[in-house]
Amino acid sequence: MQPDSLLFPIDKLRFSEKDGNLYIYDVIRMQFVKCTPEEYVRQALINYLINELHYPKELMSIENEIFVNKQPRRFDLVIFTRNISPLILVEVKAPSVAINEKVLYQLAQYNYVVNSQYWLLTNGLSLYFMHYDTNTNKLVIKNQIPAWQDIK
Repeated sequence: MQPDSLLFPIDKLRFSEKDGNLYIYDVIRMQFVKCTPEEYVRQALINYLINELHYPKELMSIENEIFVNKQPRRFDLVIFTRNISPLILVEVKAPSVAINEKVLYQLAQYNYVVNSQYWLLTNGLSLYFMHYDTNTNKLVIKNQIPAWQDIK
């Protein structure tokens, strides 16, 4: 992990060590989980969404199972509207994993099932916030996440 190079602040992350393993506190599941590079990025992102952009944590869901082409898969994070419809589908990768067409395709497959309004791809070093503009028939990509009050 390279904490200084992440796009998201890490000052509110909580860690624990047990039996030589590092754990990170997940504010959504309210428990410590193994701190893999991907989990580190996910928790930094979640803390950024909650503390800086004011997304309500009660509208977030982590690693729920979905079926893509009859195969079980787990999405990384979905943020819902207050009406409980999918607002943002998030795919998180470890910093060592490049964000490329393969990752975008994975997100598109997941969204075929989830049907969220927006997509977010990040490896903690780069970030792509997207939505499909039906008026122009184009994918709109931004490098920043809107605050909750600007998107909900």
